[in-house]
Amino acid sequence: MEEVLAPGLVLRWLRVDVTHVVTLNISWPVPLATTPQEELLDQMAVGLLDRGAGVWSEEAVATFLEDRGVELHFSLGSGYVRCRVRMLQRHLSDVLSLVVACMNEPLMAASSFETVSARLRSNLMQARSRTAARASTGLRQHIFAPGHPEYAFSAEERLVALDDVSASDVARNYRQRLRPTRLHAAVVGDVNGDHADRVARVLSESSETGEAVAHITPELARMDPVRVHIPLTDRSNLDVRIGHGIPLRRTHEAYDALKTGIFALGGNFSARLMTTVRDRDGLTYGIGSSLSGVDVDWSGMWVTSLSLSASALLKGIEATLSEIRLFIDAGISDDERRAVVGTLTGSARVQIGTTSGLAQVMLRHMERGEPATEMDAWAERIERLTTRQINDALGTWLDAERLHVVSAGTAPPETAEPGPVSDPA
Repeated sequence: MEEVLAPGLVLRWLRVDVTHVVTLNISWPVPLATTPQEELLDQMAVGLLDRGAGVWSEEAVATFLEDRGVELHFSLGSGYVRCRVRMLQRHLSDVLSLVVACMNEPLMAASSFETVSARLRSNLMQARSRTAARASTGLRQHIFAPGHPEYAFSAEERLVALDDVSASDVARNYRQRLRPTRLHAAVVGDVNGDHADRVARVLSESSETGEAVAHITPELARMDPVRVHIPLTDRSNLDVRIGHGIPLRRTHEAYDALKTGIFALGGNFSARLMTTVRDRDGLTYGIGSSLSGVDVDWSGMWVTSLSLSASALLKGIEATLSEIRLFIDAGISDDERRAVVGTLTGSARVQIGTTSGLAQVMLRHMERGEPATEMDAWAERIERLTTRQINDALGTWLDAERLHVVSAGTAPPETAEPGPVSDPA
């Protein structure tokens, strides 16, 4: 892997043994949304980036991409706008011109705005009745504060904001908040140094100079643990989210050990919660646990997700909490550690087995300010973890008595009313 530095740009490139194919991933930091309207404006602007730019109309962009078999996708998440492009090597220069136009001269026409707006409205209306979305939003609102990238505004808040958003608002918001600065780029595939230099030159010239965006996030919400049910009609299959905030960032020395330990609890079908609450007790359709949202600039949460029937709601929650307490107290065994480490390192190797996966991982390392050697160093750190390090991290950072419990769906009569649900224990 080699690196090219240019004004306003860091680019890393890697030649791999594929013929003619090139994957290009680009990102730039943007401010975090602190209101439902800001979130909507940002989301809609990014959704419009590939719908006409510069001299290309929306139809012209679609035809250009289809004729060349190019995959182009813009997305917004965790304080970054990201662009993913997959193309044939011979189209690199032409596609670069289009990508730069999309980044700097998006048309954001009223007709395109109406299409994106209608689709977003439909998704938000559906989200109001989705048990998983409602439970997840409820938990995030108890753990995080607005302005944190893991906070979730409700579908109702966003629908209200959507009524007051126009195409001109979206275009103005993009110019003021989301224009590309301080680019990161990863180029992988059938490429050489000349290709990398060309990409770096074009992207550097398209990036605005200026101060880098500083991601300043609020502290985790300081709330006592709650148990809340969100009633939804005609939803006999319920979703539950159980979790609490983790005041730890990705650079903390305990991060790898904690993430590995939580994977042992609920990371796959052989994890502790699946083999007990689901397979042994038969109380859930599916259950998992993960460390979510933790990054170099902000802390995140530990969340356990389960889906079950209304009749199994209270038993399923209590069985899950009981297994969590046992897991924290006893920790994992040496055999579990070896199995989990093998799974995690194996999954990482699978992820970088394609040009798209490689480019994605390379880009995330650059966003976090990590060296190129992190591609290999992460797996080596995981393999060096001891059982004691993992169990110490679990005992230090996880607390079963601080867990919020949020459920959504049509619950039995004793839990059908909104508000705190009493603890049967």
